[in-house]
Amino acid sequence: MKKIAIVGHFGFGKNLLNGQTIKTKVLAEALKEQIGEDNVFCVDTHGRIKMLIKLILKMPLVLKRSDDIIMLPAHNGVLIFTPLLSFFNKFTKKNLHYVVIGGWLPEYLDKHKFTAKLLRKSFKGIYVETSVMKRDLQKLNFGNIHILPNYKNIKCLTKEELCEVIGSPIKACTFSRVTEKKGIVDAIKAVLDINKESGKTVITLDIYGYVDEIFKPEFEMLMTNVPNYIKYKGTVDFDKTVQTLKNYDLQLFPTKFKTEGIPGSVVESFFAGVPVVASRWNSFDDVIDDGVTGIGFEFGNYADFKDKLQILISEYESINQMKINCIGVAKEYREQSLMGLKKYFEKGYDLCGT
Repeated sequence: MKKIAIVGHFGFGKNLLNGQTIKTKVLAEALKEQIGEDNVFCVDTHGRIKMLIKLILKMPLVLKRSDDIIMLPAHNGVLIFTPLLSFFNKFTKKNLHYVVIGGWLPEYLDKHKFTAKLLRKSFKGIYVETSVMKRDLQKLNFGNIHILPNYKNIKCLTKEELCEVIGSPIKACTFSRVTEKKGIVDAIKAVLDINKESGKTVITLDIYGYVDEIFKPEFEMLMTNVPNYIKYKGTVDFDKTVQTLKNYDLQLFPTKFKTEGIPGSVVESFFAGVPVVASRWNSFDDVIDDGVTGIGFEFGNYADFKDKLQILISEYESINQMKINCIGVAKEYREQSLMGLKKYFEKGYDLCGT
């Protein structure tokens, strides 16, 4: 059996709930289950400069013990770990892989030519979340690109467990990092405007997620002036997301990040049977089937967001049908989609064949 090292942001000893950490941990647990815990080594990149010094000292041993190395860095990490792994691997000739988190990599590599060159030359595979990312990287002359969708090892609701919408007010939530770029201000404004225009409370909003430090003063000011039908509900452990989300009718995802990949919160909504009202980021069509598992609006267009939401919340039956559709597509994101990993590490195939 092959042995693998995962170099990623585990944050051991800390309760970190960001998308990067969660995806790294889920991947590690999936691999341990599939190829055995003794065959998976986890290398934590949390800790900045202290971490980097330790990692440089540890890397020769990591490469010696492993047949394959998977890295899962964020933006700045790509500039560090790509040359680091490439350099040490000149002496060990192991298989290097890069599992990408989010949808930002094509645009990023278009600006960082040296890093792009190393990823083309030294890495056996780069695994992206969507077909849009694969196409954009192929335009940059990458030939080692495969699709590995975001995945969750969580139990999906059954049709009988769905919370049916029977009337007003519609219960909406946001379930992402709380920051202006995730569209939190627009979500609050839309709910306020719709209720004001209706002359009564037809939609409520609960906000979940870690509040970005830079955004915190603005957010706290916002929350001191909103009615009680808008609340901040804190963070949720990643193994309790479905049980929390299932109590809602809609998730609002007016992201202003054009390069989202497959957002974990959207996948979790599908498992909970909750349709998503989202801006049309680059990979929107890879994730949300418009009118089936959610509703899309023009990216950056607040008026379109409010109008689409206002129409939807008056159509109870449409929301209830979308709820059923959501749990129908959730199976695509189950951890079983990683069975290709097991085949690779048992027989030497590519991580996935798409």
